[in-house]
Amino acid sequence: MAIINSYPTVTPENGDLLLMVDTSVEGNPTKTATVGSVSSLVNKGYKDYVFSFTQDSTNDPVVTELNNDTGLTFTFTRSTVGDYHLVPSASFDLSKTWAQVTGGSVGQNTYLNIKNYQTNLIAILNIESTTGNPRDGVNTGFVELRIYS
Repeated sequence: MAIINSYPTVTPENGDLLLMVDTSVEGNPTKTATVGSVSSLVNKGYKDYVFSFTQDSTNDPVVTELNNDTGLTFTFTRSTVGDYHLVPSASFDLSKTWAQVTGGSVGQNTYLNIKNYQTNLIAILNIESTTGNPRDGVNTGFVELRIYS
């Protein structure tokens, strides 16, 4: 029998396999599961939507989705100069929702801020730091929306 501490320690990845024992099976209960499938069973207490985005000229923001386990789909559009609207496919409970926005455009000295927060809309404003006016053009923006159960 192998000695467990004789194996090297590694940083697990989602596709790595774990050995487990299925106690509901007689005979050969040893099975494998991926690290990702086991970690999906862990309850964080919230579902989240995380994405990065860029925006230029009068175009809608270009979104790169990093994680979405909310069960909702989102539309992110440019409303007016420097004003962007994140709209979910269904309303959520504001008393159980947290949002964070970071980023802007370094060369233009802008930063992102939440302008409006409703059950069916989060408005994000790109503000020029020297004038306080909204401005188009986001080099890098990040949004994290958590919906707690």
